[in-house]
Amino acid sequence: MSTLSVEIAPLYAEITLKSLVRSPLLTLISPAKRLVFPSTPKPASNPVFSEATRELVTTCASLSEADLSKLMKISSKIASMNVDRFDELAKESASLYPASMMFDGEVYRGLDAPTMSAHALVWSQNHLAILSGLYGLLRPLDAVAPYRLEMGSRLRTKKGNTLYDFWGENISLRINEILATHKDKIVVNLASKEYTKSISAKALKADVVECKFTEEREGKLKVINVYAKKARGLMARYMMENHVDSVNDLKGFDYEGYSFRPEVSTDNLMVFAR
Repeated sequence: MSTLSVEIAPLYAEITLKSLVRSPLLTLISPAKRLVFPSTPKPASNPVFSEATRELVTTCASLSEADLSKLMKISSKIASMNVDRFDELAKESASLYPASMMFDGEVYRGLDAPTMSAHALVWSQNHLAILSGLYGLLRPLDAVAPYRLEMGSRLRTKKGNTLYDFWGENISLRINEILATHKDKIVVNLASKEYTKSISAKALKADVVECKFTEEREGKLKVINVYAKKARGLMARYMMENHVDSVNDLKGFDYEGYSFRPEVSTDNLMVFAR
């Protein structure tokens, strides 16, 4: 991934919240296990759930290499690296990066945040959110440290036996706050099932629209995961670059050959194929 040539923080400071909340849509994506560490730009904001994150960091920093390996079903080498990461987080000595540019899975190859315009990135601050096991909910330019903690991890805390127990309705309530200034309250869910489960349908006060990305093979539409994951990022990029402000405008998504298929779509499930 290339790096952005401008600093985001000054631009973010200049653009008012009023100019950012015109769109009624909030788009959700998942984080990635694979990470990169960009030198620019600097983060422009801080995660909203900082106290909850510190609580999780304290819990995770007390775990051994063997504990982390068992918790997340990872190798001892990766577990050892994350022991060091949680130690740095606990000491508040970890390096910080913009969330959308630190993650490097297929979704983020589609999003390719470092090559987005500064204005698209600033727009994304109020219209794109990353679900996170450690941070709860992140804006694209929030300052985050390298970590590994999947939302599906069965991490025991005072609030229960899983991260779903830990976050409870807090993520949904935060989404409600973001959408409070929007005329129509709609969530475009591009996140995986593991992370979608962190959203409380009971607490969420918004309509949810899902997107399905398929490949046409021998007259049939098939979901091929590696392509579908990248397509989620491409859709998020399309929405941020074009300031998409209605579900109807999603139908114009045409990046990398995709097109909307109305004959197999519903009001809450939009199907795209190529």
